[in-house]
Amino acid sequence: MVSRVRTVKGNEAVSRSSAHRALIGGGWEGARQARQAAMAKRLAAGPPSTLRPLMVQLYVTRYRSSVRQWPQVARLLEQVNEIFGPAQIVFQLTEPAECNRSVSYANRCPFGADIDHEFEWLHLAMVPKLPDDLPVLPACGRCALISDKCSDRNVAQALGSLLGLLSSPEGLMSDGPGLELTRTEVQWARWQAWLLQGQPVPLPLVTLPVWVYPVITPAARHSQRSHAEVQELLERTNLVWQQAGLAFELAEWCALHEHDLGEEQWVQALQPDGQPLEALNQLNSRALHLFVVKEPAATWKVFPDENRRSLLIRDDLWRENLPERNLGHALGSLLGLPAVVGTDQLMCPYSQGTRLSATEAARARARGLEITGCQPDCGPDQLARLAIEEATDPPKAGLDPLPMTVHLLLVREARLASQQSLEEATLWLERVNRIWSQAAITVNATLAEVSVSDSTLEAVFPNPAGSTSTRKPSCAGLQKCAGYDPGVLNLFVLHQLPIAGREGQFQSYTSWPGARVVVLAESVAWHSPDKQLALALAVGLGLKASPKGPLTLLLSSRTPGLRFTSEHIAAARAGLSLTRTAPAVAPDVSVSTLSVPVQIFGAQAEILEAANLFWARAGIRWTCQGTAPLPEELDTTSSQSLLAVCGFQAGTVNLFWRSGQPGQSFREYRMLVCGQELPRALADFLNLKLSGAALTSQEISRARAQLANLKEVLETVPEAGQLIPLTLPLRLFVVRNSRHGSSLSPEQVQLMAAGAAEIFKQAGIVVQLKGCQECSLSEAAIEAALPNESGDLQRRRSFVAMTGAAGYELGAVNLFVLRQVVSVGGSQGLLSTHDKPTRVVLMRDHDSTFSPAKLLARTLATLLELPYNDFSRPDTLRGSSTGTQLTATEVAKARDQLSRLFPTLMVIPRLSFQAWPNP
Repeated sequence: MVSRVRTVKGNEAVSRSSAHRALIGGGWEGARQARQAAMAKRLAAGPPSTLRPLMVQLYVTRYRSSVRQWPQVARLLEQVNEIFGPAQIVFQLTEPAECNRSVSYANRCPFGADIDHEFEWLHLAMVPKLPDDLPVLPACGRCALISDKCSDRNVAQALGSLLGLLSSPEGLMSDGPGLELTRTEVQWARWQAWLLQGQPVPLPLVTLPVWVYPVITPAARHSQRSHAEVQELLERTNLVWQQAGLAFELAEWCALHEHDLGEEQWVQALQPDGQPLEALNQLNSRALHLFVVKEPAATWKVFPDENRRSLLIRDDLWRENLPERNLGHALGSLLGLPAVVGTDQLMCPYSQGTRLSATEAARARARGLEITGCQPDCGPDQLARLAIEEATDPPKAGLDPLPMTVHLLLVREARLASQQSLEEATLWLERVNRIWSQAAITVNATLAEVSVSDSTLEAVFPNPAGSTSTRKPSCAGLQKCAGYDPGVLNLFVLHQLPIAGREGQFQSYTSWPGARVVVLAESVAWHSPDKQLALALAVGLGLKASPKGPLTLLLSSRTPGLRFTSEHIAAARAGLSLTRTAPAVAPDVSVSTLSVPVQIFGAQAEILEAANLFWARAGIRWTCQGTAPLPEELDTTSSQSLLAVCGFQAGTVNLFWRSGQPGQSFREYRMLVCGQELPRALADFLNLKLSGAALTSQEISRARAQLANLKEVLETVPEAGQLIPLTLPLRLFVVRNSRHGSSLSPEQVQLMAAGAAEIFKQAGIVVQLKGCQECSLSEAAIEAALPNESGDLQRRRSFVAMTGAAGYELGAVNLFVLRQVVSVGGSQGLLSTHDKPTRVVLMRDHDSTFSPAKLLARTLATLLELPYNDFSRPDTLRGSSTGTQLTATEVAKARDQLSRLFPTLMVIPRLSFQAWPNP
C-alpha cells in the first residue's frame, strides 16, 4: 500500500461541480440566463508577464523497482515547470510516496484502491517499464504512469493531457520535438488549473441543441412525460455539465405516433443493438436526438447510441434518485466519453458521481463543436440560424422577389403578455426571413409594443374543438389598438394562447382573414418559435396547416419541419398578391392576380365582363386575346372539328360561343363550348361544382389550384438540355390475398416496370429494380392502408403492415400490386394510393384505359407529385389516353421531387477553436 500521510486538503478544496453550482445557483429555473451571465464574466487575456502564477498540486508515487530517486524526480519537475512557464503554471511536488508492489493494468485506473480520488488533484506514478515500451501511459482523467526512461517533454505532455490539452500538429502536444504552447493551449490549461483549485470560473459556453421525440402511440409505449418535465430534467443535467462549459438546449419537441414507423422498426429501435429511429435523426445533423418512451418491457432506463447521436429514455428514469446524473452520464457517452473508475466521476458506471476530468471536458467540448459546427462562443441564436439553414431548401430559382409587409405587435401589460424584447423579436424575424426565402418572399415587419387589456385578450381565445357553445371569438378589441393597420397583416404576439374554458390547454394561433389579424403564441410545446412565426405568416396568407404530414414540411403543424413544397410556394405567392392588392375591409372586390388568356370564337370580348365580376373574389381574370368567327356548320360536339377551326390558339383557352348551347368542356385541348351562363360554364371547365351564387373559400382554393395546372400546360418551358442521371430505386411486391390479391405473376410485373423505366428515361431518371417478390398480406392490413371515404376525417390510415414486409426498404419506393385499390368502404376506385414518409405505394394491376407500362409510370408520377392533370393532352403521360410523353415542366418537377424523396446527406466541416480569455 502507499505510505502517504493524509493532508487537510479535503477541508480546503471544492469539487468542480460544486464550484459551478455555487456560481449559478442550485435551481434549474433561470439557468439559461445564469449561463449567459456567467459567460459574460470572462476577462480579456493579457501577455504571459501579466498572468497570475497558478500553483497546481502534483502527487507522485514511486513504485517498486523504479530506479529514479527523489532528487532526480525533483529535477525533472523543475524542467517541466520551465516548459509551462509561458502559461504561468507551477506544479508543486506534494507528499511523495513509496509503494512496495507492482502496478496492475487490469483496470482503467490501476491506483483506485491506493490513492484518494475524492478531491481535485493530479497524480503521477513512477514505474520501471510500461507495456509496449511506452514512456508515458495515461490511466484516467487525473492519473498517468511514467517510466524510468521518460524525458521532461514526455512528462509535460502527460500533465498537459491531464489538463485537457488535445493533440496538435506542432508544439508540445505534437509528435515532433516542439515545446511551445499555443495561445489556446495556455488559456485552456489555465482554465483547468483554476477549476482544480475549486474556483467557480465559467468556461466559454458551447450550446448543443436537443430534439426530443415523445412517443404518443401506440398506447403500450405512450410516454407520460411532459414538455416541462423534460425541460426541467435537461436544465438540472446542465448543472452537472457546467463544469465542462456545455449546455443542452431543448430546441424541438416532435411527438411520434405509431404510423411513423413500422412494427419491425419499433422493435429494432428499442433494442440496444438496433438502429434507433435513424431516419428521424437525419432531420438535423447538428443536434442530439432524445426519444422518450414508456416501454415497460425494456431492461434499460437510458440507452445511448453514439454513432447516431440518439438517446432512448424510459419514463422510469424520472422515478429514480438523481435522474439528472443518469441522463448526464448517457449524454457523456453520446459525446464519446468512455467509462472510467472513481466513485465521484460522472462517467463511472453504477455510481452517483458527477465529476468530469479536464481531459473528459476537453473531449466532450471538442465533440460538441464537431456536432454543431460552431465556434466555442456560439449562442442559441447562432445555433438556431444554422439549424434553419440545414432544415430549409435554397431559394427557388426563377422567382421574382416579393415583399411581405406585416405589423408584429408585442402585447404588453396583460396577464399573457409577450416576454421577449424588441431586440429579441428582431432576431426572431431575421431567422424567419431565412425560412420564407425559399419562396423568394421577404418579410418586412414593423415592430411595436401595444398595451392590451385582459378582457380584450379573453375575447380572442379560441373555443375548444367540437364545442357547441354560442360564444364566438372576436378580434374587434384588437382592431382598436394603436398600431393596427387594416391594409397589412397584423400579428399580435402573446406568451401563450389558452383555449377558452379548458384549463392548461393551449393553441398555436388563431386568425381572422377578413380583418387581417393573426394572434399567435411565442411559446408552444410542439415546435420552435421560428416555425411558430413562419407558420402564422403562412396562415395569414391563406395556407392551411395540418397536424398530419411529413416531418420536414412547414405546414405540418405538429412537426419541426420548415420546408415549402412547390404548391405551398405558389399558394403563398398568390395569397400575398391578394393581400397586397385588395383592401382588408372588402375581400371580394375586383383584383387582377391570375390572368387566363382566352381566344373567343363566335362572340365579342364583352361576354367575359360578367364572368370576370363573378370570378373577381378568387383573384381570377379571363382576358380576351382575340376574336374570330364561328362557322355555322361546325360540329361543336367533336374535338377534332374544333381543333381544325381557323384561328385556333394552342397557348390559350379557346371559347366557342354558340347561343343556347349548354356548356361542354374538352380540357385536354383547353377548349370550352358554351352558349349560356358563362361563369358556371367556366367553373365546369375548371372541374369545379359550385354550391351557391357566390364562391366559397374551398371553391376559391380548388379553382386556383386548377388554374395552376392550366397555366403549367399553357406556358412554354424551354428544354432542360443534357440531364444528369437520377436513380429511382424500386422494389416490387405482388400481393397474394383472396380478396385484394393480384392475379399477375412476378414476371409480368417486372415487364410493367421495364416499360415504365423506358418512359422515365425522358426525364433522365433511371428506375433501378431492386427486386420483385410475392407477398402475403392479411385483409386487415390492406384495409388499414386504403384511402378514406370522401368526407371522412376521423379515420387515420396505417401502412405499418407494409413496412414490416420481408424485403421492405426505407431507401427505395416499395410498390405493392393489388387486384384493386378502392376507398375503405368500396365506393371509390383508384389507380393507386401512397404514403410518402414510408415510401409505400399501393397500385392496382390493370386498367382498361392505360397500358400496363403507363399504369405503373402514372403511379410513380403521382408519387413524384405529377398527378392527373385535367388539361394535359392525350399524348402526355398525365393525359387521359395512352400517351407517355413528359413535358419539360414535368421533367423538372419530377427530378426535383425525386431529389426531395431521396435527399443527399451533407458533411458538416469541423471548425477550429478560437482563443479563450484569461480568468
